[in-house]
Amino acid sequence: MGKVLEFPPERQKDAELVRLKEASDQIDQVVLDAIRQKGIAPTEMAGILAHRLGSLIRHLDQNDALLGVCERVIKRQAGSEQ
Repeated sequence: MGKVLEFPPERQKDAELVRLKEASDQIDQVVLDAIRQKGIAPTEMAGILAHRLGSLIRHLDQNDALLGVCERVIKRQAGSEQ
């Protein structure tokens, strides 16, 4: 685990992409620390992340469309895209 998202080198100077990469790296670090240092099982961590993402999406406009996008991304990243 860790460094889940790959960012294209040609866009590494894009200010928004840099902020997204930094946020992604911080999330990765929190997840890895929880698993490695606090002994939280990866399955429990996945549940926590799903719960928090659902809570965030609930408060956003067009949450049904965003939920569909998230579902597709999760399946693709997990290698279970069908």
